[in-house]
Amino acid sequence: MERRPARELARRLNEYLAGFVAGGADRFGAFAVLPLPHLDDCLEEFRYAVDVLGLDGIGLLTNHGGLYAGDRRLDPLLAEADRRSTPVFVHPAVPPSTGQPGFGLPLSLYEFPFETVRLAAQLLYNGTLERFPRLPVILPHGGGGVSYYADRLTYGPVINGELAGRLPGDPLTTLRRLHFDVAMSGGPHSVASLRLFAEPDHLLVGSDYPFMPESFGATNGHGVARHAGFDPAEWAAVNRTNAERLFPRFQRTER
Repeated sequence: MERRPARELARRLNEYLAGFVAGGADRFGAFAVLPLPHLDDCLEEFRYAVDVLGLDGIGLLTNHGGLYAGDRRLDPLLAEADRRSTPVFVHPAVPPSTGQPGFGLPLSLYEFPFETVRLAAQLLYNGTLERFPRLPVILPHGGGGVSYYADRLTYGPVINGELAGRLPGDPLTTLRRLHFDVAMSGGPHSVASLRLFAEPDHLLVGSDYPFMPESFGATNGHGVARHAGFDPAEWAAVNRTNAERLFPRFQRTER
């Protein structure tokens, strides 16, 4: 989108979201929309949406026309979020490649998990999570394929020795800094991989509504409860207190 329409649309959406949140009696939050790829406008809108409107974080796609969220060109934006510990929610998008066969299937069915892995690889080898240690990054859908591919993502220096200088000293711990919602991850195989990889204090409720029907969100939640093996304290954390740490304004005072 051209610069001016993108800036104006982002402002309209963020002011609408702020009004919606204000009318919800502290039941709702919202992630700000930014006019990517226009970095200066993104920085201005970030400050307005978070500092003035009081929105709870920023929402990005894994890529905006091929510009991925972990690209070093976006470091000034991530630095602003890091300085405030503002959560960044990154939803997968259709990858920018052309000519890929679609098999008559929706790309979200299988490309979205791969796309989230692409972003995780970029964040890892760009040093994003190390350079911005106070930056909470939330990945939906159980992190896509991140938990399954986590070990493989550390093999870069074995495949190409020149990557040794780009890999953090403890890459798995670095990847475990990511936060994951459990949307579309209630099946026994998905939950098993996620539980082996992620600490319970980095898991969050997610439904994927309205892209998935409300009934699916309930079924998915029951699947997580059935297969995850959380103890009561872990279950309480996943259901609420993990989110309260990321979004302090929702913390309950009657404890």
